[in-house]
Amino acid sequence: MKDRYLEITYRKGTPFAAYLYLSRKLGIKSTKSKKIENGLIADFDETGKPIGFGNMFTRNNIYCPDKFGSQFTRDNPIG
Repeated sequence: MKDRYLEITYRKGTPFAAYLYLSRKLGIKSTKSKKIENGLIADFDETGKPIGFGNMFTRNNIYCPDKFGSQFTRDNPIG
């Protein structure tokens, strides 16, 4: 895989989960996962380099951590 990309899984037309694949060589797999924040999980390869981030959506919000720790909701899309 050359480029990073975002994969979003939907259930009944609503976002359920997302996974951000980071750029990496073909065949590199996750050997360790670590919970970073509430709902956010990082996957690492055998050298400890991050290769992707997973995020589970809750019913009314999408957890999107940033340096301010804001949470985006359907009623407050700018956090």
